[in-house]
Amino acid sequence: MRKIMRKKMGKIIAVLVAVGLLVGVLSCTPGNVTLPKLWESMTVYAGEGDYITEVEGNIMAVFYETESSRVAYWCINSQIIDRGDGTWDVHDSRGREVIGGVNQDYVSYSLYQYKEIEKVYDEEGFELPLYLSDLNLQPVTWSDLPQSMHAAALKSVAIVDGSPRATVYRMFMGVAYEVPNCRVSQSAYDNYMAGTIKTYNPAYHWNAPENKDCFVLVYFISETPYGTEIDIPVIVDKVIK
Repeated sequence: MRKIMRKKMGKIIAVLVAVGLLVGVLSCTPGNVTLPKLWESMTVYAGEGDYITEVEGNIMAVFYETESSRVAYWCINSQIIDRGDGTWDVHDSRGREVIGGVNQDYVSYSLYQYKEIEKVYDEEGFELPLYLSDLNLQPVTWSDLPQSMHAAALKSVAIVDGSPRATVYRMFMGVAYEVPNCRVSQSAYDNYMAGTIKTYNPAYHWNAPENKDCFVLVYFISETPYGTEIDIPVIVDKVIK
């Protein structure tokens, strides 16, 4: 996980429940499951109580007027900082502020798959307004998320062609994404067969004793088997809660 550096901020304290940031606005998309009982994800806070959303990888953030859905701004490779006073600031990848004081009473933002957005002008050269419905934006999928090591809740395990394959829930920005077809290390599989690792039980809160053994560590291995690089999720170990 990369460090978040800001001169104004004190040392960032992360309470590790899972790897991800539970901030911002993101709608649940088809194939993804909202699990309010699963976890609160990672709580990140600094000396001033700021909350930070990382916009990186294949993810873009689009700010829009809440009532009209008119697009106000979009960004990639940025940090969206909730100041805790009803406003957001946006910093670029070098930590420089590019927008400050975005009023949360009038403006919202959502995360989408990255695509190039072009401004539109009329015949006289005046910029025309853009609306969310004009852009054909696509919701984020699990493969768009940063391919970083993270904690996840084990959903299921199946044997495919004689080898174990697992599906996990990865919490990111308040949405639990199903990551399918995870490879499983021998030690993780042995722990599962021995009952040391168990599947997540949605009947209970993530913090309940019934779910203390469902958390696993997922790592991504980059391979190029057919000329195109792919990232393969692998469950490497149990996360002791």
